[in-house]
Amino acid sequence: DHRDLHSFPTRRSSDLGPVTPAITAGTAAPTNPLSLVPGPLAVYINGVSATITFQGLAPTLVALYQINVVVPATVASGTLPLAVQTADGFTDEAAIVVQ
Repeated sequence: DHRDLHSFPTRRSSDLGPVTPAITAGTAAPTNPLSLVPGPLAVYINGVSATITFQGLAPTLVALYQINVVVPATVASGTLPLAVQTADGFTDEAAIVVQ
């Protein structure tokens, strides 16, 4: 059970590491095949683990990672903290609005 599917692009292009397949720096990410982040990631909304449905480069954009998550049904509405965790620790934190 979930609320909505939300997309959260990370703020910095180097936060999530290498992608597979790799692309040349400065070029737009492909749409087929998608460039995916193979490493382990976790996303937390208000401290609650969210299910990741996509982690990779945003298709057709340059140096922008995108993470799609399912907002857990147990998360309250409002402006809530969102944290992204990689194998190296927490790389990006932001506030999102959940309705």
